[in-house]
Amino acid sequence: MKKVEGFTLIELMVTVVVMVVVLAVGIPMFRSIIASNRLAAQTNTLVTALNLARGEALKRVSMVSLCKKGAGVSCSTDDNDWGSGLLVFEDLNGDGALDSGEEVIRVWDAVSGSPTISAVDASDDSGVTSVSFDPVGIQAAARTVTFDIPNPDGKGCTSGTKTAVITLSPTGQISSSNVCK
Repeated sequence: MKKVEGFTLIELMVTVVVMVVVLAVGIPMFRSIIASNRLAAQTNTLVTALNLARGEALKRVSMVSLCKKGAGVSCSTDDNDWGSGLLVFEDLNGDGALDSGEEVIRVWDAVSGSPTISAVDASDDSGVTSVSFDPVGIQAAARTVTFDIPNPDGKGCTSGTKTAVITLSPTGQISSSNVCK
């Protein structure tokens, strides 16, 4: 008599049921992890851009600005969505806009997940299209700017959406935190 090796139908069915349960539980958790990592990456990109602009202003002893990227290599003033990309440049005339003859230091394309990143002046809730740092690293407009980056999947809190908040103080200090909004 030959010895038959392999799985019985019952063993195969139990294995399939276990795999389905693991996938049913694991996939939503995996999506949440991906969304959380996107939020962290988007936050880190914006903080890096702000730090680069401030550091370059100190290094160059010149005005350096960060603006939201428009078409090509230009600053956009259309709306308050900083998710379209970022642009750091030496701002010789201090107007917060990239003009002819001003050196582009670094360009970031649109961030992944297409979030709507908003920036507002904390004193009057008006939209902010650029931030500039003077030669000693202080924000030229002497205002508190708050950037909000919502979690890409709209979740993360029991009530509301987990949102990364980056605050730029008038002195140029940058802080970030996560809040529920």
